[in-house]
Amino acid sequence: MNNLPTPQQIEQSAADKGMTMREVCSLSGMARSTFQRWKAGKTSPTVATVNRMMDAIYSTRAKRKEVA
Repeated sequence: MNNLPTPQQIEQSAADKGMTMREVCSLSGMARSTFQRWKAGKTSPTVATVNRMMDAIYSTRAKRKEVA
């Protein structure tokens, strides 16, 4: 059973936080092209990669808003 968020859910979470996928990919160390291949169903990320993406969305953006 796969409980990882889908690429669409990650994109929506990023959008909700005012982030682009370019920012999320950069902060998580994932190439944008790799994300696009995942979204197209051609590859699957590791759990660690998805965790880094979610950390980029929920940790980094929250810290930026606190500083601003």
